[in-house]
Amino acid sequence: MNSSLFVKQLGEGSRTLVFLPGITGTHRYWEERVANLAERKRLLLVDPLGFGQSEKPLDAIYSVDRHVEELRRALASEPPFTLVGHSMGAILAVAYAARYPEQVDRLHLLSLPCFDNRADAAAAMGFPYGLLYTNRFLAIAGCIAGRKLFGRFLTKIPAFLQLYPREVLEDVTTHHWQSFSSSLEEVIFNHDVKKDLRRLPKTLSVSFVHGDADQVAPLEPVRVACKERPEWMLHVLRGGDHHPLLRDPDWCLAPLFSS
Repeated sequence: MNSSLFVKQLGEGSRTLVFLPGITGTHRYWEERVANLAERKRLLLVDPLGFGQSEKPLDAIYSVDRHVEELRRALASEPPFTLVGHSMGAILAVAYAARYPEQVDRLHLLSLPCFDNRADAAAAMGFPYGLLYTNRFLAIAGCIAGRKLFGRFLTKIPAFLQLYPREVLEDVTTHHWQSFSSSLEEVIFNHDVKKDLRRLPKTLSVSFVHGDADQVAPLEPVRVACKERPEWMLHVLRGGDHHPLLRDPDWCLAPLFSS
């Protein structure tokens, strides 16, 4: 089946795991950090529509339905798999599993944003993230400026490289303002991920990984969701920010080795 998405395969195991990065992320967010899993499993690392090496239509509305439709085109022929998502990728993973539960046998969700609306997101994020991300014009301006800064300067500053691997910083330049701003608007602020969470089958294994110091996607709404479904597992990284995978990859991925 033809797909507009770039998918990189690692490993040849009988079990398949599909990885979806957060907004501005690509397959390289996972690549080095999942190498040990590839020794035993087949991994598919996906660049979402509008990011990385996937197609980037300028006239597209990057809604959850559009993202999921493209994922379905890329993954429809796959046997049941585990979906692993970070941030926006976690929202898309939940949406995919809610729509195609027969194809997903496990969800592993890192730093899931869980907001009721834009105002809720702005309040939950606080300053400066609430201001920068929830104002569409500031988000677009930040995207355009950020691509130039990351491309030319920030990847050369040691302090940034201590926080974020070079390939993660470099990939911030591999999208355009429409794919960024529309995905931010439609997927993170205008989509009710809680509704999709409630639609998930009770037989589906679901685990969450979240930093308790995450200012971009605060932990508390995920705690509340897990209280409603006691069969779900929540793993909290003490002192962890929005990128627990970059801080402690082995701990974040440990539940996947037993699946």
